[in-house]
Amino acid sequence: MLGLVVSASPAPPTNSVTECQTQACIDAAKAVKDYIDFNADPCTDFYQYACGAWLKSTSIPDDKASVGTFDTVQDQNTDTIRNLLEGTYGDIIKDTDCSEENFHYQSQSDIDKQNFEELQNYYTSCMDVATIEALGPTPVYPTISKLLKIFSFGKENTQGQQQQQQQQQNDDVYTAQSADMLTDALIELYRQGVQPMFSMVIGADDKQPDANAVQINQPGLALPSKEYYEQKDTVDTYRSGLIEVLTILIGSADDVNNSNMGAQKQKEAQNANIQLLSSEQIKDMVNRVVDFESKLASITLDRDQLLDPTKLYNPMPLNEIQQRYPVINWKKFFEAFLPTGTPVPDTLIVSAPPYFTNLASWLLPSLSSPSTDMQQQQQQGVRLQTIQDFLLVKNLKAWIYALDTNTRRSWRRTSAKISSGSFELPPRYRTCVDNVIGSFGSMVGRFFVMRRFGGEEEREQVDDFISQVHQAWLDRLDKVEWLDPETRKAAIDKVSKIKHKIAYSIVSPDVRSPESLRDHYESIKITRESFFSNELSIVEWAINRAWSKVGKPVDKEEWFMSPSDVNAYYSRSTNEIAVPAGILQVPFYNYGAPWYLNYGSIGAIIGHELTHAFDSAGRMYDGDGKLKDWWSPDTAKRFQDKSQCFVQQYNGFTVEGPNKKSVNVNGQLTLAENLADNGGIAASYQAFQKVWNDAQSPGQPQHARLPGIDLSPEALFYTSYARSWCSAVRPEALVQQVYTDVHSPERYRVIGTVQNSADFAKVFQCPQSTPMNPENKCVIW
Repeated sequence: MLGLVVSASPAPPTNSVTECQTQACIDAAKAVKDYIDFNADPCTDFYQYACGAWLKSTSIPDDKASVGTFDTVQDQNTDTIRNLLEGTYGDIIKDTDCSEENFHYQSQSDIDKQNFEELQNYYTSCMDVATIEALGPTPVYPTISKLLKIFSFGKENTQGQQQQQQQQQNDDVYTAQSADMLTDALIELYRQGVQPMFSMVIGADDKQPDANAVQINQPGLALPSKEYYEQKDTVDTYRSGLIEVLTILIGSADDVNNSNMGAQKQKEAQNANIQLLSSEQIKDMVNRVVDFESKLASITLDRDQLLDPTKLYNPMPLNEIQQRYPVINWKKFFEAFLPTGTPVPDTLIVSAPPYFTNLASWLLPSLSSPSTDMQQQQQQGVRLQTIQDFLLVKNLKAWIYALDTNTRRSWRRTSAKISSGSFELPPRYRTCVDNVIGSFGSMVGRFFVMRRFGGEEEREQVDDFISQVHQAWLDRLDKVEWLDPETRKAAIDKVSKIKHKIAYSIVSPDVRSPESLRDHYESIKITRESFFSNELSIVEWAINRAWSKVGKPVDKEEWFMSPSDVNAYYSRSTNEIAVPAGILQVPFYNYGAPWYLNYGSIGAIIGHELTHAFDSAGRMYDGDGKLKDWWSPDTAKRFQDKSQCFVQQYNGFTVEGPNKKSVNVNGQLTLAENLADNGGIAASYQAFQKVWNDAQSPGQPQHARLPGIDLSPEALFYTSYARSWCSAVRPEALVQQVYTDVHSPERYRVIGTVQNSADFAKVFQCPQSTPMNPENKCVIW
């Protein structure tokens, strides 16, 4: 216990710096006052200091698990897109800041208008609540009918024979002879975008980054992470929630409160040739499924075991995969998705071999114990009925988002109890805008850019800004004493090769070109009348597009985010950063605001993405995006030793979950992001210092004090950084974040970085050994 806490104040502003009176500066000054708790001591708890006033006045909306700066900007972007979709094409053209020359909508105006109408039709189908409500859960019946037919043994037989064969199936266990049946079932589910027993990615081969490879990995789980399956109360809640939602989805008409809906369900079930289930049947199904999922979760690797790319890179010939993991017919599976004429690759990447080994041993016990007699195998094996039920439930749950309010609200309640704490459904327009962005991100992104971003001219301004942070990162390498000369040289080469993607895609597709966008989404068929059929078409397009990459070079112009996303990323295989227009908004970026605010917010975010090139995983890739050991052994060991300081630091942070339960942050799981946070703010601060001290025009708004704010530019840099991460989070969501997210909770993204910053301690005059200025600091970059 500290006997005395010394309160500290940041250094006052430099008197020679003029006070800015532009509207941007006036607005920024007001925001500072709205966020900072000037009664808090920045050296004791900088997060409380920088966010305290905002936290005091903020409440979490009933439909959200959290609220913060990122959420606020995303909501603003969502509202912008809503207004676009509910307006006219003429309104967009009239209000755009983009020049015709750069966003040549005039020469392609007919195509542009058709694209916009396509978006409106899709949005309208999603907003047609009356039609969606009238259909209830029945749109999903044809999809589950296809799955159930695969597990049946001849629908042409009489009903009595069907029942007898179904009973036989109930008693049968999965064997090697069942592989074709399971393969067909998984093909059907994967065609619907559901990946129940393994996940797949088609992307750059880590060691041949110009070539695409098929990578197979363990699946995502029904609950947020495997830890939840170890909590009895959580599993009981999940079990009850599944019973409730499955009763709504496929329960008999007698279990439906609304007689009209009961009749509708019965009619559509008959049309799809499926049988609705009694409450007892559903309960038995849920028990089987939850037990199966629990076992599946137990054989998956922990999340922090999936972070080392060298351990995830396991090329394996297809015939070896079939021999080791014969749970399905792998060749048949891949052939079902590959375009005509494209052969199945000879070699695939298996990202989690232990999972697949365990899966094969579980489903086929004879693999691990060949001498086991048939009777014992029958006792050990997994019943076909259980596998069918598991796949059926995965199928149903995947489509809940596209169904009626009653179904969605039922599942929302269960999710809220387990992991979000948020019981209310969001406003329908937010759901539908999110669907538009998720399905037509580049196309709707064009219209967002026209309304909220300045086009090519502003893109060039942002590029200049990014280049300054980029140069600062490069300059810092000369001062990193623990790098040996050869590793430093290679690191400099890598940083020099990092490319920038800014605001929106200009090639694949070209957001500036209506024709390019039309061609990109051409195979999607949209109707105003059926939201569910639209979703089926979009999923089919996305799957076909992914598989069309097999056997082709990597398209390095492709973006992995939409223009309206409030986010950014670094790509290891292409050695590039991408910063969408959605995050280039106030308060993250404001060209007319003082430099220190932009460097503290978007500058630190850019620095964060640049640092990912040298985080615990990114450092293993060279400047050409190839997974390669280019570090000297001694330097690599020094990196690992220094990394442990961060692991231990963040391991010591805790969050408070439901019932006041304390859960520690996982410093290993969050290591890469923590390194990026720490390196990013250091690089951005150095860039800010350089442009501030070298400014040619000190009287300009970018080089001025905020009106009425008695803080130095350096202090405002750090408060601007912290403001990016100000957030209020429900306890359930905080625990889920700790278990599943590679990012630390927002509070510790602020506290962890400033504790390690000697510059911060100097700016806020924090005495040594105060909470924000500990004697031991973790530093790598």
